[in-house]
Amino acid sequence: MTLRRVIISVLIAALALAAAVPFCFGAVRAGHSGWEWASPLPQGHTINALAFGGDAGYAVGDFGTVLKTTDAGATWSGLLPGTSSALARVAVIDGDSVVVAGGCTARRSDDGGATFRRLPWWPSDSACPAPIAALAFPSDQRGYLVLLNGGVWRTDDGGATWTVLAGAPVPGATDAAFTSPDAGVVTTSAGFIFRTTDAGGSWVPASLAPHGLRGVDFLGTQIGFAVGEGATVLETLDGGGTWIVRAGDAPLTLTSIRCATVLVCLATTDTGDRLLRTTDGGKTFKAIPSSGDILTAAFAAGSRAVAAGTSGATIVSADLGATWTPVGGRLSGSLTVLRATSATLAFAAGRAGAVARTRDGGRNWEPLAPASAEDLTDLSFVDSDHGYALDLFGRVLRTEDGGSTWRRVRTGFPARPQAVLALSRERVLLIGPHSILRSSSAGATFTRARSRAARRAKLFEVDRGGKAVFAYGSRRIAVSTNRGRSWKTVRRPRRALLAALDFVTSRAGFLLEQDGRLWKTRNRGRTWHLLRGTGTDNGIGLSFSSRSSGYLVLSRFGNHPGGYLLRTSDGGRTWRPQLLTGTPLDPDSVAARGASDFALAGDGSLFHTTSGGDAGLPSAVTLSAHPRTLRAPGTIRLTGTVNGAAPGSGVLVSRRFGGESGWDHKLARVTASGAFTTSWRLTRASTFVAQWIGDDGQAGDGSAPLNLKLRR
Repeated sequence: MTLRRVIISVLIAALALAAAVPFCFGAVRAGHSGWEWASPLPQGHTINALAFGGDAGYAVGDFGTVLKTTDAGATWSGLLPGTSSALARVAVIDGDSVVVAGGCTARRSDDGGATFRRLPWWPSDSACPAPIAALAFPSDQRGYLVLLNGGVWRTDDGGATWTVLAGAPVPGATDAAFTSPDAGVVTTSAGFIFRTTDAGGSWVPASLAPHGLRGVDFLGTQIGFAVGEGATVLETLDGGGTWIVRAGDAPLTLTSIRCATVLVCLATTDTGDRLLRTTDGGKTFKAIPSSGDILTAAFAAGSRAVAAGTSGATIVSADLGATWTPVGGRLSGSLTVLRATSATLAFAAGRAGAVARTRDGGRNWEPLAPASAEDLTDLSFVDSDHGYALDLFGRVLRTEDGGSTWRRVRTGFPARPQAVLALSRERVLLIGPHSILRSSSAGATFTRARSRAARRAKLFEVDRGGKAVFAYGSRRIAVSTNRGRSWKTVRRPRRALLAALDFVTSRAGFLLEQDGRLWKTRNRGRTWHLLRGTGTDNGIGLSFSSRSSGYLVLSRFGNHPGGYLLRTSDGGRTWRPQLLTGTPLDPDSVAARGASDFALAGDGSLFHTTSGGDAGLPSAVTLSAHPRTLRAPGTIRLTGTVNGAAPGSGVLVSRRFGGESGWDHKLARVTASGAFTTSWRLTRASTFVAQWIGDDGQAGDGSAPLNLKLRR
């Protein structure tokens, strides 16, 4: 069957990764933190490129993702390249050496990925003449970077120094392949294949395809294939000197091709909706059934092959790509709610009644039976078997067999509760919107709380602190110390509109305002203390495991969106940033339990940590002012240090004027001595905080708040 007929007649089903396959994985760190992926496995960022040297291989992708396998893709572990840039190219030099690149970033490891060093082809990773389009390292010392604008850079010392090659005529470069340190080809979006035989000193056009080209690969030194738009396939038998059209003229763009033999190759497409295989050297292709979401493929040793793509989807083959098996997987359903019963037991729920459970601190999750046909908004379990759930219409569901079956509980009241809390197998509370319902008969009957504190204002959430239960809304906090029989009002900070509340004991708790201010109480709200060290008004959620340890969920860190947390271990005096993922976190997405903590990203990905989210050696950020006081409005200079930060690292310095909730931000750069400096215009009393995100070797840190006054 021709490629054209395959495209017209074959409908490819999406890759079904919901059912986990019994593969094992090393810990794959999430982002640049001590959090680890739990679902999907081995991780959830899109994979853009694969490369193998025997059974050892590497995968690179979005958000600085680098994975390594030593068994031809059966198991994977995460590496730390020291960047969050999207990586799109990888070159395996030998068993220990690998180079990864993407955007303006290039990194090299010579110890199997244990450590990476920056390749300084350009002074900055954030700005360069054009993005890196192709990467090749035909030998340990000689390598090439080809830019999208046609520029070609070469190194002759393993990447320590680079030289731009004058007159390299490869505009619109898309890929490159070298058969020796001196000889190689570059494909372009205009359909040209340019060839060099003198290490990039000169380039000649070797071919012009009828359509733009996207990828090229060689099998040995003489046989190579190039693919591109219009389903174009070209083949060379003389090391790239001449090229023959093998296939083409179909409405499909092939983005890469990798070959195990002169006849058996795998090709990917720009849409990622199918993986194609040829057994006749590219003349015809067949689509691999159920191979959607695939963006890259490669052959390992023997007959092994690996393909990967969107959201970390990974499949492996043991027969040169004829049949495939998923690696790892993702929990079925879209998860939006996270609740932890203990440091080992936690539950997640979401769209169309989906429910999942972990019983080992978040390392492994199992899907349970759907609790409802509707979306779930809350759930609460007292142990692994007994729990309750609420759906979008306020219906109450109960399970007694660990989620294998669910039955509806009828309250006898018209109210649609907003939150549920199971106190024991028999006792359950339903919160909101304008009342609290209580059952001590496993939901057989309910009574309404008569306390004024439970009726006067809208309530939408519930929290348990020690032996006390707190129900709250934006303008009201109610507490019960007798399992919900009676309730009293808890004072909130004056005029505060609540976004979240978390009590760790019956008296000690934390309150987050909708404007981002964070408060702490030690006496159940009689007095509240403002925590000035967060450095942000972007807090949207919080979770604490003790009076000293907890997290603040951020919508962004400074001006940078993404899955950020702030972590404190001194009761909120100082906060250190943690970056989990490129996907923003939801307000109620972290459950802190101390020995193990849990997190849920907005795309349904699950994470866990046993290190409080920290990774690497501890660091220390200090901040001081010169002068500390001014008698009239003027400019002050803030100086600080970051212990262990690499030169050029960014430190976020934030300011809040007294009496206001909003923060201003400036990004300072660390010098070789570890110092940083910013200047500010001081017109009234202000609070300053400096925070460093950390790197692959050290955890981030934040300074204590620096309070400055203007003396008139």
